Amino acid sequence: MNDTLNKIIDEIKHFRSQGYTGFEGLVIELESIIEDYEAEKEQNNGI
Repeated sequence: MNDTLNKIIDEIKHFRSQGYTGFEGLVIELESIIEDYEAEKEQNNGI
């Protein structure tokens, strides 16, 4: 996986673990995008 994407995922996990809510909608959206990316990646690796 791309190092930059890993950094983004780590930052989001840290952000959420700290209980921040100011950008919660944005964070939820980014999590959704990442989940979609990971699912697509797994599907592509399974082919």
